Amino acid sequence: MGPLDAIKTCLAKSFQFKGRASRAEFWWFIALAWMAVTAATFADQILFPIGLGQKPGVPAYIIAPILPKPLTFLAAAIAIPASITVSVRRLHDAGMSGALVLISVLMMLGYGATYRWTFSATSVVSDDPFASVETLTSNFDVTADRLQTTSPFLRFASWLIMALQMAILLLCIRPSKLSLNKYGPNPNEVPQ
Repeated sequence: MGPLDAIKTCLAKSFQFKGRASRAEFWWFIALAWMAVTAATFADQILFPIGLGQKPGVPAYIIAPILPKPLTFLAAAIAIPASITVSVRRLHDAGMSGALVLISVLMMLGYGATYRWTFSATSVVSDDPFASVETLTSNFDVTADRLQTTSPFLRFASWLIMALQMAILLLCIRPSKLSLNKYGPNPNEVPQ
């Protein structure tokens, strides 16, 4: 399977967890999706230097953008469902359950929620340009307290998520089961 076939197949099966995906389909799609999201991120940096939810003149570390930049958001919104499903189908092809991908996604969502909660005090900086320094500093004190509490958890969680992602990546390298398995026929033997 070539790169264009992989893109077409993965986008067409963006919400289909059943079946199997060949190694070529998986690797071509993951590589091209990664390149598309990276290109969108660079384009966003040029076209939209100020993120959505960020005010001009206010450093990004003070007010965290609520949404990522638009092109990156669009590219990721298209690539993420297809990446998840092709990963599940790739594990099916190697004869394994796709539950590992679900566990990984849930861990990343939990990490993101914890990270957002930790730094949410800095994103509620007053819209009032004449807000007192005490108001702004109290927000940073809340964040410092939260960071001190959640920092070990965030470090541990990030290492755990990276280890799980590496394990899934290594499992996706495994060759296809040569015959029919409980997830369907070998995709290398079935015309697409």
